[in-house]
Amino acid sequence: MDLTPELAEVYGALLGDGCLSKYFANYDKRFRYELAFTGANDEYEYYSSFLQPVFHKYFGTKRKPFIRKDNSARYHIKNKRIFEYFFNLGFPVGEKQNNVFIPKIISKDKELLRSCLRGVWDTDGSIYLRYSKRYSGHARHYSNLLVLQMKLFSLNLIQDIKEGLTRFSISSNNITKAENQYVFRITSQNEILKFLNEIGFRTKHHLTRIVRFSKMSN
Repeated sequence: MDLTPELAEVYGALLGDGCLSKYFANYDKRFRYELAFTGANDEYEYYSSFLQPVFHKYFGTKRKPFIRKDNSARYHIKNKRIFEYFFNLGFPVGEKQNNVFIPKIISKDKELLRSCLRGVWDTDGSIYLRYSKRYSGHARHYSNLLVLQMKLFSLNLIQDIKEGLTRFSISSNNITKAENQYVFRITSQNEILKFLNEIGFRTKHHLTRIVRFSKMSN
């Protein structure tokens, strides 16, 4: 199957919220192949309005996302064909950690890259108003400036994302390490506007925050 922008966006979402797993099921004595997305409950709408229709369109699956008892959103598909499709693109099985990256087949094509970046930012990116604290324990003082942040455990992946943004002439701050994760931010309001125009968001959660914060920003 040819890699389309929609499937590249799913790959980006998989980089953020997803995993591939292969395990032996004792009850029927055979291996099972699973693709799963897990996120906060406000990602349920994204799973149901985007991921589910794409998987139905390309693979015919009718599985639906759901909310777990712990109030998290989950969407999982047990299907060897789907598993092998994303595995063959380079997605690792099991623990991701530093084994994830944006495949060359995506990074070399600007439209596929755009979609992939949107997928990973929708699932792992965050938006907030810039704030400062005068001293430890002091209440935060919020400004009217937006910040887009990417924070990941994988150095390889966050470097790929930052480099991918440069393909669209979007500048961002240097990558730093915060405890056991890597982080970079887009703090220039002009660069944020460029990001919204070039990459954008699909999730209702992010879009709502952008609208609400934009009314408070410049």
